[in-house]
Amino acid sequence: MRMARIMKYFSLLLLVLVAASVTASDRLVMVRVEQTSPAWNDSRIYEKLATVLTRDPNLQVRPAEPIRELDSAFPTDELDDQAIADWARPYQAQYVVVVVIQSERLEKRKSFHVPLLFHKFETWGVIEGEIRLIDVARSKQIRAVPFMVEQVGPRAWQATMDDDINDPDLRLTAPDKVQFFGRLEDKLVAHIVEQVRGPIGRNDREYVSQPQAKK
Repeated sequence: MRMARIMKYFSLLLLVLVAASVTASDRLVMVRVEQTSPAWNDSRIYEKLATVLTRDPNLQVRPAEPIRELDSAFPTDELDDQAIADWARPYQAQYVVVVVIQSERLEKRKSFHVPLLFHKFETWGVIEGEIRLIDVARSKQIRAVPFMVEQVGPRAWQATMDDDINDPDLRLTAPDKVQFFGRLEDKLVAHIVEQVRGPIGRNDREYVSQPQAKK
């Protein structure tokens, strides 16, 4: 009888420990992507980022935009860490990732030149912006990293006398632009994950032991 009682208490304790472990390992990350939609591309940065981050079985990802009628809007002052943390707490989120796309564009560059002979023009895709990571428990921005990702597109060799930056060979058709910027967004997502995976992947004890980034 006494042994049965001990086993019962042991089983209850084991269940409590398992439940605590599951709760601690589940982390919710809210993701906000601020972007002016370019005419040539249906951006999927959030979807791609969520797909990569949730390969970690201990992470859940949710968009910062309201998806239910009662969801509150993201704070209007996007630099107010306290307001962002207060907004995220009802969702029981541990972190908020904000990706600000400041510029998404095509550039034409002269990349190679042999005087009096020939040169090369290239079309480049560029995305510039900033990644911000807010720790909800601490109401503090723990990472702010500017970024610029680039990808080269069509190239055109020309004789020096031509010097035509509007060469038709440098152009991208509308379908080509969608695919081109899709690949560029893949590079951006890989960069974002590299920047945020360390902090959001640590448990609290490991994280506290690390030096914190200054705001």
